[in-house]
Amino acid sequence: MDLALLPLDDRPVNTVMVRDIAAIGGAAVVLPPQELLPRFRQGGDPRGLGAWLTEACSAGAHGAVVSLDMLGYGGLIPSRISDDSLPEVLGRLSVLDDLHRRHPDLPIGALNVFLRASNSNNASEEPDYWTQHGVQLHALGARAHRAWLGQLQPGGQNDTVADAGIPDGLRRDFALRRLRNHAVNLAGIGMLHSGVVQTLLLTADDTAQFSAGSAEQAIVEYWRTLLGPTDSLLVYPGADEVASVMVARLLSLHHGHTVCFAVECVEPGGLDRVAPFENVPLATTVTRQISAAGARVDVEHADVRLVVHAPSPDGGDYYGPRPARPTDEQLVAATVAAVRAALDRGERVAVADCRYPNGADPQLVEGLRDAQLLFALVAYGGWNTAGNAIGSTVAAAVTGVLGEVTGTVDVNARQRFLVTRLVEDYGYQSVVRRELMARGNGYDEVDLYGERGEQAATWVQQRLAEVLADLSGGDPRWRVAEVDFPWGRPFEIDLRLSAADAPAGRAAS
Repeated sequence: MDLALLPLDDRPVNTVMVRDIAAIGGAAVVLPPQELLPRFRQGGDPRGLGAWLTEACSAGAHGAVVSLDMLGYGGLIPSRISDDSLPEVLGRLSVLDDLHRRHPDLPIGALNVFLRASNSNNASEEPDYWTQHGVQLHALGARAHRAWLGQLQPGGQNDTVADAGIPDGLRRDFALRRLRNHAVNLAGIGMLHSGVVQTLLLTADDTAQFSAGSAEQAIVEYWRTLLGPTDSLLVYPGADEVASVMVARLLSLHHGHTVCFAVECVEPGGLDRVAPFENVPLATTVTRQISAAGARVDVEHADVRLVVHAPSPDGGDYYGPRPARPTDEQLVAATVAAVRAALDRGERVAVADCRYPNGADPQLVEGLRDAQLLFALVAYGGWNTAGNAIGSTVAAAVTGVLGEVTGTVDVNARQRFLVTRLVEDYGYQSVVRRELMARGNGYDEVDLYGERGEQAATWVQQRLAEVLADLSGGDPRWRVAEVDFPWGRPFEIDLRLSAADAPAGRAAS
């Protein structure tokens, strides 16, 4: 099965990961030429991307995964910072109407991300005014959400929400950008119910229980209720993993097979917690990620046991304030025991490590390593948010089962994906990244370009080779072939593994 992909942006989690997860099930993903894609704050070419999508589908693709952020604005960051008008954006999305008329049987899976309101004074991915007013605007969205909910109660009043020192022009710009994004979400719902797209995943990136984005999700749920509930529209926390999840869903539909999961969390109440940067209990995120991937929770007929390592009640973040103390040894031992028991029963086991944002829980990974269970997993994820980790893990597990059922599974691709996630989520995000930042005496947000970036990449590659040797007990089957910084910052890397007998790669400058 060949799928055309318009990714959320150009980062590896939105391009390489999607391709690699599809490969596990024997499918291929075709991407637009690099010159059409965005680069961080520089937008892609929406018109060129629309033309490419039309051509790719006419050339024989069996389905399409389409980010409305990419098609409408030229990428995720442009959807936050561009001055494109709503008519311009909606006009670009009309490519999908034309594509459906030409190929009425072509399954199109659409994705869009609720506009985030980061709770920080950091404008690297936001409009420039976020440097001074980001925290205030995040709080404004929360106050407006609470006030709106209050108005819905008996006797509620339509009170004005104080601006808390935000200039009128910035408040208006903030609101109108959100309105534009909300209109695109509603347009996506219209395309779903008119049959233009087969599935629509609307996901929340970096949000909170009370926030502008959560209010907009509630309005979407109203339209979902009025139009009639459908399992083809899912609303849940996530972003960078969503294209991978959609690939798993389209493969499930293509093969006519539903993969079943049993979900296990050994920590009492763990699935009831709301993970950082999310707005619903973890149990809801897990269920919706599984549904979005075209699978379902069915303990009696489970193809995969998903072991979930729940968010820490004590906080901590492997890019921000580190955990105050290691995870309790007994909890780690119980989770390792659950994995071992399932493997001993002959089950496929995947692990979603949601303990901390922006990195794996070292205690869990090292516990699984010491028990020699790491490389018996069918999938692992412990990167960025809980939604990111869960979604990629579920997607890889689904494509693997589908590949086994249809005889198209690529065992090498599955192992490569597993090892890549372990090396990146544990090795880089939880261990080496902080060493890198200390080594550079504190890197700025974006400065790993040119010679500086090449030197850093070479050092990281060497350190990750050491991490991989430690995780694998010196097994030489895989090695770290290439490391790069796609957005010139230490937050994420482009990590490539190769088989031990393949030629060495070199970090791009």
